[in-house]
Amino acid sequence: MRRIERKRPDPAGKTLAFTGHRPNKYPCLGETASAGYRRIRARLELLTRQAIEDGFTHFVCGGALGVDTMAALLVLDLRRENPRLTLEIVVPCEEQPKLWPESNRKLYGQILASADVVTWISTEYTPFCMRERNCYMVDVSSRLIAVHDGSRGGTFMTLELALEKGMDIITLNPKALLLTEAGGMNERKNHH
Repeated sequence: MRRIERKRPDPAGKTLAFTGHRPNKYPCLGETASAGYRRIRARLELLTRQAIEDGFTHFVCGGALGVDTMAALLVLDLRRENPRLTLEIVVPCEEQPKLWPESNRKLYGQILASADVVTWISTEYTPFCMRERNCYMVDVSSRLIAVHDGSRGGTFMTLELALEKGMDIITLNPKALLLTEAGGMNERKNHH
């Protein structure tokens, strides 16, 4: 594993990881101008601001399209208000953005350049690099915010790892949130 640190995380702060779906599951996650994107981002921002009030200053994202990108951009926005905040992007493999559209690759490069810490799991894709990324994120964090609709996949696996660890988990159901006019109070909070 290789790390690039531009700014050290606040030693007094706590670490929070984000996980969630990709745009192939919820297309609005790739459309920043859509009402669905804005609704999910607004709820994610409220949860993140609450975490900051709870003492969290270091935020970890997996670097994928969808919720990972949304959360990274959100943390970068909040960092402008609060310079104590730090963002770590955990890259499963250097090839991750290889097949993405050019606009997504460009945004990804901007996020990596703006992150305070970039952690590389593998130089090449392996059948295990995504799981290793998820394990790393859970290992270094004490709270997880998951944008998850209950379906199986990488987000589900990350939630299972967090449950095994006994982490504080907040789950935001995008399906329910997108169906409610006002955005819903659909988060589930597990305290262990």
